[in-house]
Amino acid sequence: GVWLGLVHTENDTWKWTDLTPVDYTSWVGGSVADARRQCLKLDSVGWSLFDCALPLPFVCRMEIAASDDCPSGCSQHGLCNRQTLACSCDRGWRSSDCSEFHCTDVNDCSGYGTCVGPNQCQCRVGWKGRACTVTYCNLYTTCQACSRQPGCGWCDEQQDCFP
Repeated sequence: GVWLGLVHTENDTWKWTDLTPVDYTSWVGGSVADARRQCLKLDSVGWSLFDCALPLPFVCRMEIAASDDCPSGCSQHGLCNRQTLACSCDRGWRSSDCSEFHCTDVNDCSGYGTCVGPNQCQCRVGWKGRACTVTYCNLYTTCQACSRQPGCGWCDEQQDCFP
C-alpha cells in the first residue's frame, strides 16, 4: 500500500496534510471502526488504517485508471496509473504487471531462507526472524548439545554454537 496523506486529528476528524477538505472516502468495509492507528493507506482493496510510525511509500497525486487498463489488471497487487497505463506495485511485488513477489525489503532472506511470498521468508533450520537473521543455535552452551540440534552443529574456537 501507499500513504495518501490523510491523518486522524486530535478532535476525531480526518484531514489531508495540505489542509484540503475530505470530500471522498473509500474505506475498506465502508467505515472506520478503529482510528487509533491514525494514518491511512491505499492498497488494491481500498483505504485502510495503519500505524503512522511504519514507513510506507507515498503518493502526492496520481490519476488512477481502471485496473483493466493496465497489464493483467496489475494482478491485484498494485495500482494502475491513468496517464502512463503502468502499474505501481504494492510492497513485495514487482514486474510490469505486479505478478512477481520478492523479498527485497527483508534483505532477500539474508541468505538463510527462501522467499515464499511478498516479503515473506521461510527460514532454514537454525534461523528465525522476519528476514532469517536470528540464529537460535547460540542458545546451546556446550558443543555436545549444539551438535544434537537440527540446523546447528558446529562450534568455533570459543566453543560457540553455529548453524
